[in-house]
Amino acid sequence: MTREDYVAASRLKFGAMADEFLRLYPAHTDEEAAHAHCAAVRDNARISTWLWAKDWAPHAKRPVYAYFWTYACPTAGQGARRASHGSEIDFVLGNLHPDRAEWTDEDRVIAETMSGYWANYVITGDPNGPGLPHWPAWTPDTPAVMEVGAGFGPIPLADPPRFDFWKRHFRTQHAW
Repeated sequence: MTREDYVAASRLKFGAMADEFLRLYPAHTDEEAAHAHCAAVRDNARISTWLWAKDWAPHAKRPVYAYFWTYACPTAGQGARRASHGSEIDFVLGNLHPDRAEWTDEDRVIAETMSGYWANYVITGDPNGPGLPHWPAWTPDTPAVMEVGAGFGPIPLADPPRFDFWKRHFRTQHAW
């Protein structure tokens, strides 16, 4: 990604909000543009997950649990900068088949934790259980989601100006 492409894409996507976006996610070089883009995608994902939970929770019969996957696993196509969407599924299902990657002991520990969370959730509606890091239920007064993967614990969504920007941006979008 070049800085010029980053700025052009930001102006196209955010329109009247582009200058604010570029102040919040600045880039003066191509390398900075790549990092700013990754930071924006990360914040967008965390905040949109939190806002989804905010909309969902009043209608749910049980507590809501939101997460953000952070582990760049060794399967083909995983870049050094990111964990890709859906790459947690092999860990959730304990599907670390040796033909797919050279899995490490760390991968196996992460898979055991992830599959433990999901099994508990299926059985009880709560991912927490013996030997697992505590996963707090979503609450409207805590701007955080559960990090799973590279670490296990609540992480903040974004700093307040970025959080405010994304909330306002999402309000400008049309429902699908």
